[in-house]
Amino acid sequence: MQNQQLVDYIKQQLQGGVQKDAVKKALLDAGWPQADVDDSVKAAEPAGAAAAATTSPAVASPGFNLAASMTAGGQGAQKGAADVKSFAPKETAIKSFGTPDGQDDDGEKPRHSWTRIAMSVMGAVIVILLGAMGYVYYSLNGKISAASGESASAAGQAQTLQQQLLKFTDDNAALSSQIATLRQENQGVMDELLFFSPDKDPAADYSLTGAIGGTTGAYTLTTAHHILISVKNSKDAKVIAALGPLVGQNAMLTGKRTPGIPEITISAVNGAALVAATTTPPAATSSTP
Repeated sequence: MQNQQLVDYIKQQLQGGVQKDAVKKALLDAGWPQADVDDSVKAAEPAGAAAAATTSPAVASPGFNLAASMTAGGQGAQKGAADVKSFAPKETAIKSFGTPDGQDDDGEKPRHSWTRIAMSVMGAVIVILLGAMGYVYYSLNGKISAASGESASAAGQAQTLQQQLLKFTDDNAALSSQIATLRQENQGVMDELLFFSPDKDPAADYSLTGAIGGTTGAYTLTTAHHILISVKNSKDAKVIAALGPLVGQNAMLTGKRTPGIPEITISAVNGAALVAATTTPPAATSSTP
């Protein structure tokens, strides 16, 4: 497609003595489309123009001063080249023909600079977001670790408290057993003391527990607190029958006491009343005449 700017430029170059092929090559190297260059050259070239000179001066590549790259041949070519401004394709900012969007080179920033700025801003935002995510992750990870440690510590404390509670329960059971034993011992002491109390009715039955000792006709009872009580009716056959087998063993004797004297007339052993001892009659013998 014919481009008037290119037509004017080509005319200027041809009038300055620059060969047509050199101008076309310079424009193509600058990035102008082949069709635009060809159409513009045809429009700029006068009808029936003579063939170009055999020696053509070099054409400056776009973006450089054409006069600086001219060869030494031809004063007219050098003069034409000296007036040529640097030339660039319409995709970039050019001073000779103006920028494609109508802005001057001095007031325009390259479009790709905005892209770089946007990419830089996006990169900075991504870095900030990654940093924030990392901070949140490590912060939450630290809190989770701390919570796990506290949970493990709480579990350990709960286990310790449970063990202490079990120990307290065992200690309480042992203490209750000791209290029960002490109560029994206390009751035994009270019973032994009451045996000697002058206020107790002598006619009332009284019970004492202890080890049976002595011999036939002289039985004794030794209490848990080592009080020795004599059995007053030790020679009674019922007493002998009841206490004889119990010598060396513990038994509970029940009977009447004698105030002020450590002796007892028993009527029952281990809660069973005394009974008369049964005697086996002698076996019959037969006499032979």
